[in-house]
Amino acid sequence: MGKPDEGSPSGAVSSDDEGLVRLWDGWMAVEARSAPATRAAYLADVRQLAQWLAGAGSGLRGCTRAEIEAFFSGLEELGIANSSIARKLAAVRSFFARLLADGERPDNPAELLLSRRKGRSLPDVLGVDQVERILDGIDLGERGGLRDRALIELLYGAGLRISEALSLTLEQLRLDEGWILVQGKGSKQRLAPIGPNAAAMIERYRTEERPLFEPKCDLLVLNQRGGPLSRVAGWNIVKKRGEAELPSISPHTFRHSYATHLLEGGIDLRVLQELLGHASVTTTQLYTHLDRRRLQETHRRFHPRENGGRNPDAES
Repeated sequence: MGKPDEGSPSGAVSSDDEGLVRLWDGWMAVEARSAPATRAAYLADVRQLAQWLAGAGSGLRGCTRAEIEAFFSGLEELGIANSSIARKLAAVRSFFARLLADGERPDNPAELLLSRRKGRSLPDVLGVDQVERILDGIDLGERGGLRDRALIELLYGAGLRISEALSLTLEQLRLDEGWILVQGKGSKQRLAPIGPNAAAMIERYRTEERPLFEPKCDLLVLNQRGGPLSRVAGWNIVKKRGEAELPSISPHTFRHSYATHLLEGGIDLRVLQELLGHASVTTTQLYTHLDRRRLQETHRRFHPRENGGRNPDAES
């Protein structure tokens, strides 16, 4: 599954979904008396979601909360303005609330969606020990275990976006050299280094488990029918494997954790920008806020006027 604005992975909206959208539009015009500009924007937003869902083999009547979350996560990866994402979220919430009220759905999958903050912010970051527990907790003997481990190794070990990991082909692997050729935003390519432990796990999946899925394409990460793994499926894998450590976990959590841990280790910001594939260092500078927070916590812990003159390392 591609990103919401990429076009090609999106499917044609079904007549049933289009009918639901038109009914909602009528309600906005007659009962809600929404302004024409608002109606037009909201209709475009919900149709965008419908097209994306169609590309995933789903639809407005039967989609899940996880699918809608994956759609919005894709918008964030694309760098869509937070104000635009907030408007799209309002449109989607209004639409599904109407479906529920009209009896077109038995539930509202958008009711509990988290609001996107208007300010630029980063999601929670995993600790190194949490990452290790998530990876070590995957049963490599179960079907799909090696695939799931390899996917998370790509997200955390190489700092890939979920879309980059899922679009990775076998030809892009340079595991014996410690590199992965990544197709990033705007069709820009970059070389992402990958450590020997992560590379060994990815290679083990490629040689031991991937062939069992009877591959039907040259993508690295496959579903169990040998086809491309959808974005929604990738999202669900991460939730399944990591939500015990962090309930709000998403594929991007591992990328943010990768960046934060490198920054805390002393990596130069410009180097981190190259590793993440950011077009501007301004985006990468968001991670310095997390580093400042760590420094503030350290300052409060050790400064004699903040901790009552106690030496934390001397305490039993």
